[in-house]
Amino acid sequence: MAAIYHLYLLNHEDTPIFKDTYTSTRFTTSAEPLSSPANAASPTFNDMISALVGTHNRRTSLPMNGEQGGEFHQDVMDLVAHASLDVIEDVQSKSNNMYHKCVDKFNGWSISAFVTPSSTRFVLLHQVKNDDNIRLFFQECWEAYLKTLLNPFYTSTDAIRAPGFQDKLVKSARKYL
Repeated sequence: MAAIYHLYLLNHEDTPIFKDTYTSTRFTTSAEPLSSPANAASPTFNDMISALVGTHNRRTSLPMNGEQGGEFHQDVMDLVAHASLDVIEDVQSKSNNMYHKCVDKFNGWSISAFVTPSSTRFVLLHQVKNDDNIRLFFQECWEAYLKTLLNPFYTSTDAIRAPGFQDKLVKSARKYL
């Protein structure tokens, strides 16, 4: 099963400035299925999320665990990324490192973070343990972000819409993830 990565860049005000999803077949997930045959009649996690969020929202088709597959709302992935910001802040206050591997977990998803000196946070949701390559990916993301900051028409509170920035991150994701 292909590995899926969700990247979020959040500025110092916790406002999202960039987000993207990457898939990779380099590393595969090996998680156990969430529901067992004994619990087949009970509602699944996706049923509960559909009841909370509704079915009209955008969905990202994500294989959750095992062979069955499933769908997660993009809104839920956004929520998980934003909920991890408090944990990232706690970890950052105890350590001066920029890269923090696996700061939090949610339903089989690990959250890794990279915090820049200007307090911009790069948050990556992933299901595969790939710490060294994730660190290298974050470093290339930071390099691309710094080049974007050098643009005199860009301010750190604006969303990043430059196609060159996204292309650079897609190349980095192919290379490392």
